[in-house]
Amino acid sequence: MSKPRLAPEIHELCGSAADGKRDRALNLSASMDGGRPTRPSHLGKVAKKEWTRCCRLLMQRGTVTKADAACLELYCVLYQRHRLCLDEIDKNGMFEADADGIRVESAASKLATKLSIQLRALLVQLGLTPSAREKAKRVAPPKSKELIPGSMAWLEKQEAERAKNPPPDPEPEPEPADLVADVDEDALLD
Repeated sequence: MSKPRLAPEIHELCGSAADGKRDRALNLSASMDGGRPTRPSHLGKVAKKEWTRCCRLLMQRGTVTKADAACLELYCVLYQRHRLCLDEIDKNGMFEADADGIRVESAASKLATKLSIQLRALLVQLGLTPSAREKAKRVAPPKSKELIPGSMAWLEKQEAERAKNPPPDPEPEPEPADLVADVDEDALLD
């Protein structure tokens, strides 16, 4: 028998998270939290510049999430390949002669055409075309991880702060004076 699911309030108090597999199975995440996706390290120079440009535009509009990373990566890789094809076309032309001397479209030109179709589809998916821009929904800003006072996570943070900045040692109390020596015996007898 499986372990029963904890209530969200218990997770909140303990500073833990609900099991993600169950959440996906129940399709509980109706809206995605916004956030800048992490740029892959393997991107080339042109693709990195395009990644930065697209992320900046999408972040300004508030329509990008971390889940968009794969689509954005594919777009940037294809964009770089498209730019290389265009450079090749500029260098050698759109047409070349085949073995019979007939002018045919070059391989770079054919590939550039195919890539431009794929790029257009990805631009629509990312909401970077005028028509798709109007349909793109804003996402919720990234959630700040506010701690609930009294929760385990809050107590752990308080303890960590106390360990970093211990309170100053209290000043020692002055020794009490000898009370018997200060008593005026004549005043007591009167």
